[in-house]
Parts: sequence; structure tokens; C-alpha cells
Amino acid sequence: MIIATEPDFWRAHSKHPLLDRIGTAPKELLHYVTAVNAAAYPEAVSQPVLPYQIPSDFLDDIRGAIAQLPEIVQTKLESCLLGVFLASGVGSSAITDVVVQQDGRLLGSVVLLDAEVFLTRSANVWMTWKESTPFAAHSDVQLNAQIAYPEDDHRQQALQYLLLHEFGHVLSVDTEFLPNWWLGSQKFKDTEEYSFLSICWQIAMNGDIIPLIRHNFEQRSKITYYTKPQLDAECMSAVYQSLSHTSFPTLYASTTVYEDFADSFASFVHVVLMKKPWQIQIFQANQPVLRFFDFWSSSRAQRKAQIFAKFLQASP
Repeated sequence: MIIATEPDFWRAHSKHPLLDRIGTAPKELLHYVTAVNAAAYPEAVSQPVLPYQIPSDFLDDIRGAIAQLPEIVQTKLESCLLGVFLASGVGSSAITDVVVQQDGRLLGSVVLLDAEVFLTRSANVWMTWKESTPFAAHSDVQLNAQIAYPEDDHRQQALQYLLLHEFGHVLSVDTEFLPNWWLGSQKFKDTEEYSFLSICWQIAMNGDIIPLIRHNFEQRSKITYYTKPQLDAECMSAVYQSLSHTSFPTLYASTTVYEDFADSFASFVHVVLMKKPWQIQIFQANQPVLRFFDFWSSSRAQRKAQIFAKFLQASP
């Protein structure tokens, strides 16, 4: 949560047309993310998050990515997205957080993208890199991800999918889907009062949000992204086989309830509303051994599909 020292800046930015709420990250946002990274990884050498001057072609790609989203998604973002900003050294592809006034009143949400992640990566290359980060590299085991057809496999499509994920975080704020992430657990309601959370998760007696037994699996607690991998590449197939028995559409979704909502939202809009591909393939010794895809056509997706269809006024 970012406590604004200059709330008028954020208010003014939120009044721009949606496609004009893009820019180089302001100092307040850079300082906040730098502090968060230092607290999260105290053993690492802390590097400041730096502003990134946006080239015109990069700006065009971000605008194009947002402009091509379904109208209902853009409409919902109008009232709650303060802006999309760029920096370098973020520590992941992007982060999203809320901005509040000094008295705690919510101003909206901001998205910070790491521009360097996308300088040389197309959509499928970026997704393959990201989805490989939980696993230690192995010469005989590879993961291949597809979120774009060959003719659309470029940076704009990578940015669009990432933004959909971050916009999922933005649109989850102050909803009955799940608790606000910046609140202490003492302010959480009961599990059953959150329509999305209760599908795969539960609020434990100590306030922790943990997966329901039927949606948990052995390797889940070791899944981490963008940090030192805790899983060997040889277990990729086993991990995805376990995932296929849950109601998580992606591996990233299994990490926390907040990533579950954001990645489920991104996947639903991308696959169901925009009719774009999404699949993971695993190869051993250059031979395909597993294909993970078609979540939204399966029975295990039914409850999530109903929630998103209602939220986005679409047919399930």
C-alpha cells in the first residue's frame, strides 16, 4: 500500500483517458518498490528501482495492448486504474499496488512494469521464460509456453497478457471475491463470504489463506517465480500432472489466492473472451511428454467461469 504524499498528482493522472495513463514511474512509486524489495530480500544487494524513459514504439505497444482489450474490461478500469508506469529493476515483470490518502481513503491502483523484461522478448518467449523460473535449468528438460499464434508473437501480445494479470489485481480491490491484500487478517471475513476465495482456498484459524486439501499438491509450497528456483526440472511433468487435478488454470495461480484471481482473470479474458491460445508443453530429450491446456473447457473451471462471466457480462 502506497500512502500518497502528493494525492493531487494521482487524482489528476486518473482523470486522463485510459490510454493516456501511461508514463515513466514517479519518484514516490520508485522509492516504495525499492523499499519493498529491500524488505522482501534483505540478503540480496539492494538495487534501486530506476525510472525508464519510454521509447515511442514501446508506448505504442502498451497503448495497443490496452486498446485491444474487451470494452467491458476497459470500462471497469476507468474508475480504478490510476496509471501504468515503467521502470527498470522491478524484480519481476510487473507489480500492482493501491494508493491511499494520508487518512487511508483509497485513491486507486497503479501498475509498474519492468521495461527491461520486454526489450527483446516476444509473447511466447516471455511466457516461456516466466513459466520456467520455478524450475532449475536442465539440458534435457524444457518447458515451452504459447500465448500467441505465430503471426501475433510479438512484444505487444506479451504486454497485453501481463497487463491482464495486473488488471486482475486492480479489479479485485474492494470486491466480494477475496479480501484486500493490504488488510490484516483480523479484518478478514469468513471463507464462505468470498465467492472466489472459497473455490480453492480457506482462511485458517491463524488468519493465513491456505489451499483447500483437494487443491493442494506436494510441490506447491516450493513454487516461486523470479527468484532462485526450488524445484528441479525433472519434476516439471509431475507438477503439471498434479496441477491438472485442481481448479487452478495456471501454475502461477496456485501460489496465492491473489495470484489465483489475477491469473485466472487474465487467462479467462485471453482464452474465453479474446479466443487466444494458452498452453504449456514439456519436453524431455526433445520429445513432448506433457501438454497442459484447455482449462476453461473443463468441469473444474465451472465455478470460476461463472464468476468471471457474470463480472464481465459474458456467456460462461
